[in-house]
Amino acid sequence: MCQPEFADAAHGRELGIKIQARQSGFFLDPTLERVFVGGVVKGSAAERAGIRAKDELLQIDAIVIPKSKASVLKRYWGAVKPSQRVVLLVLRDGRRFEIVIPPETPGAD
Repeated sequence: MCQPEFADAAHGRELGIKIQARQSGFFLDPTLERVFVGGVVKGSAAERAGIRAKDELLQIDAIVIPKSKASVLKRYWGAVKPSQRVVLLVLRDGRRFEIVIPPETPGAD
């Protein structure tokens, strides 16, 4: 496994998710096979929404992760705005379900 740079992009919304990915193909723009949560930042939006380490991310909003190019996910991740709701399709303990990370509320921190 490797840790792509899209864990939390500098210009997008920091959700507090550390990513680990299994990927294949050309190293400059690999194809994502599986993406896992390697860790969750304490007190982050992801932690408050219920994301856990070892969750497998199957989809982020409209992006289906298996077989997506890493560049597509990285670009999207970096464009997520604080005012944007993020919906994740997660696989945990053999069960699929959605987790919604709500928009940030100004002045909440």
